[in-house]
Amino acid sequence: MKLLLKTLRLIGVRKNYEVHFHKGLNYISGPTSTGKTAILELVDYALGKAKHKAYIEIGESCTDVELEFYILENLYKIKRPLSAFSEPVLLQTYDNTKEKFVQARALEIDAPSNEKSLSYFLLSKLNLTNLTIRGDDFSFRDLFKFSYLKQTKIDNENILNEQNWALNGKEKATFEIILDIYDSLLGDLQQSLKIEKENLKEKEIRYDAVREFLKIAEVENYETVQMKSIDIDSKLDDINSKIENYKSDILKTDVGNDINDLVVSVNNQKEKLSNLRNKFLEQEQYIQKLQLLENQYFADIEKISEQLAGIKAINKYEYIYCPNCLRPISLHEESSCLLCHQNMDDIVIEINNLKKERKKLTKKKNELHTYIDSEKEKNIRVDLEINKLQDNINLDEKKLDGLTRQYINPLATEISSLSIKVGQLHEEKKSLNESLKFIEELTNLEMMLSEKRAEVKGIEEQIDRQKNKSSKEGKLRQLSEIFLNILSSFDFPNLYEAYIDTKNYLPYVRGRKYSDLGSLGAVTLITMAYYLSVMICSEELSGNHIGLLMIDTPRKNLGSSSKSAEFRDERIYESIIEYFIKLGQERENDFQLIIVNNGYPSTLPQDCIVKEFSSDGLDGLIDDYDIRLGRK
Repeated sequence: MKLLLKTLRLIGVRKNYEVHFHKGLNYISGPTSTGKTAILELVDYALGKAKHKAYIEIGESCTDVELEFYILENLYKIKRPLSAFSEPVLLQTYDNTKEKFVQARALEIDAPSNEKSLSYFLLSKLNLTNLTIRGDDFSFRDLFKFSYLKQTKIDNENILNEQNWALNGKEKATFEIILDIYDSLLGDLQQSLKIEKENLKEKEIRYDAVREFLKIAEVENYETVQMKSIDIDSKLDDINSKIENYKSDILKTDVGNDINDLVVSVNNQKEKLSNLRNKFLEQEQYIQKLQLLENQYFADIEKISEQLAGIKAINKYEYIYCPNCLRPISLHEESSCLLCHQNMDDIVIEINNLKKERKKLTKKKNELHTYIDSEKEKNIRVDLEINKLQDNINLDEKKLDGLTRQYINPLATEISSLSIKVGQLHEEKKSLNESLKFIEELTNLEMMLSEKRAEVKGIEEQIDRQKNKSSKEGKLRQLSEIFLNILSSFDFPNLYEAYIDTKNYLPYVRGRKYSDLGSLGAVTLITMAYYLSVMICSEELSGNHIGLLMIDTPRKNLGSSSKSAEFRDERIYESIIEYFIKLGQERENDFQLIIVNNGYPSTLPQDCIVKEFSSDGLDGLIDDYDIRLGRK
């Protein structure tokens, strides 16, 4: 698989909330309104979706979402604000040597033509940068549509968005890119290779310049500098310990009021410094609470917008018959039914009131955002004051050292000598710290250079595959075989003679297009089989699917909730889960399946369950017992 999710983490004010994933089948179970779908939507959001739904409980408790994931064996972490949709995301790379995430980069939520965008970064790791479809940029969002089967689309009779092919057709072209049958892919990859080689050349020039500077400055490597820095710290600790002992001996003598006054002053300043640091931390917590309030305003604004959209949708219809009592509107008597005699004035007033409320909330939200920025500036000033006070303390302590040397004491000469040595060691440490900055810059450039070389090599390999790839007809024939085998695994006998059409790439069953079957239960089964077959076929043919598929509510239109009697048999749903289990076990290193559903069969292995929420509402995505009871 090309992309593997590791951990989804919500950064909370009181604690963080995590969901850990693994290879193969990952199952998330629980009743409605416990946060199951939110997990998938926040994964989608972390990977670049424009925005997410306003979940009130999440907005009240959390500020950011983090996603740790592998791309081609390299581990990355994305951190994105939950409410500031247009703000950049923070991307970090895991350093296996240092065993921590390093090299923080800010990536914009923007088109892939922007090299500083998240979409460009993700596509660059998949060797699919700089592609265009009908004059429009091919983005990671286009690719990810084949990895997330939402609950709203699992029975949608518009696979590949076929109704918009005349206007766009990006889904159809993306299908071809995933299966590596896109006619323009070779030319686009050759152009992309040219662009990326230019980018590589620029990075090499910058890297050589920094390396040459370090060579001239005779700066050693990172490990040597670190060892020297540790050695200096050890020497400073020893010398300072000796100086403190000497000072203690001197202060036992009659050293005068000046030193005593200075000692009192230093102690007072240290106490003030401690208070300022506490003030800084309290202000940080206050800012976090303000951000949660901003999230609440955002959620309220979103709800009002949804109400307005609903009113407009309902009131675009004119009724001839009253929907309440079913009598003609023209013959209706005022006393018999209030619904018929409601006029549009009430609706207009309601819409205006909602718009006023939304405008008021938007104003408050904007004012709060400005206020949050001002509070952040206050904390910056407190931080500056902390640094200034620390400098004053350091200066006074140096004065104290100087005063003690004025007195005739056998220890004064030794203290003076040690103080000179401390100054020399601090200068060495300062020089080493400057060297470390350049070394870290060189290390970052080296990492980015290595990544860019790998991307160029990946594009070259893609081009070689394009020149020797299998025929389009053969790939589509294999896709149809996989599609038929998957449907055969689902325990429903009426889905025979299944295939994928070679012209429109849409599924057909019993000689009929999937959307003409007249059964949402059948569409649900066919849609899941379709998404699965595209993923499997792409992997077997070295295509461009990322190897991840998230499915929300696979039992939709199946079981007891089905309107069709033929789909109420629980065996159908159980056969789907059995297929997921089998695929997860046999192809664990090829695919990652994440399934969200209310409940599961007893045959599901426990190690497949990555999250299970309770029906009492206390164990959900935000599983904070005290908060749910209104206690802090």
